[in-house]
Amino acid sequence: MRHGLVSAVIAIVLTGCAGTGLLGGGAPADPGPPLPPAELPPYAEGDAFQFDNGVTHHVDGQRDGLVAWGIGDSYDYLADPDFTRPRLSWRWVQEDKNTTTSGDAELVSQTGSLWPLRVGNSADYVYRFVSRNETAGTVGDPYLIRYTCRVPNTARVEVPEGAYDSYRVVCDQYWRQRHWQTETWHYAPAVGHVVRHEVRQWLGTNWRTLELTAAGPAPSFLPADQRARLAEAVQAALESSRSGDPLAMEAGPLRIQVTPTATWKTDAGVFCRRYEQTLTARGRTSTQQGMACRTGDGVWTSPGT
Repeated sequence: MRHGLVSAVIAIVLTGCAGTGLLGGGAPADPGPPLPPAELPPYAEGDAFQFDNGVTHHVDGQRDGLVAWGIGDSYDYLADPDFTRPRLSWRWVQEDKNTTTSGDAELVSQTGSLWPLRVGNSADYVYRFVSRNETAGTVGDPYLIRYTCRVPNTARVEVPEGAYDSYRVVCDQYWRQRHWQTETWHYAPAVGHVVRHEVRQWLGTNWRTLELTAAGPAPSFLPADQRARLAEAVQAALESSRSGDPLAMEAGPLRIQVTPTATWKTDAGVFCRRYEQTLTARGRTSTQQGMACRTGDGVWTSPGT
């Protein structure tokens, strides 16, 4: 997985949930495939989710039941595992504009509950927001946003990453008693994350849809001990395994499998190998391709490292 383009997701940085009276109203929705109740999604450091606009959200850790996320190297936020709720704090460093902005959100009131997800569940939230321009040293006036959320049905959703039975969660968002926008999430329990996210901003009548392209542990975001174990597995597989023979290791909840796929000798007499590594944690799997050559002291290194 690669780092996401932060500029592509700024429109969703300060939003939490929306849905539409129109989207949620009208004729009754198709009830969709049956699904058991879904608990809050599990996340841990190293998880990453890439969408079809190139943006990757990666988990940097957990704090007091909240999830610390990153988008690329310049945007960080803290959020509840419940994806319908707004980000509780965020900080964005815009190097191209020499500007750093940040903000916080605080729950004011809540009625109802969506979780465990079931068709027919509903909840209302009110959050108070404060935004800051750290570069200018200014603080905006606090404002309130109300979220009215519901689970109208389930649906079979096809996205680039695959086809999944998902819960459809719709939230309407109100600012100054006016309906501002609607967000619709398709949450797939099999992935443990949102596989499609649709937004309609009523003031600008602007649609945006993001679809999942990849999900699973990302090597560059793994905790240090798991990165070390992965490096150990790669070295062991390249040194000892035949092409096509997988080598498996574990690092806590992380399952690692490294399979050499090709071997050759360069004109300089150096052995090189291609390999595939598969990482699995919390029911999500990612796969990466690599190539390394053997140094004189028996260490396999990738070109450029």
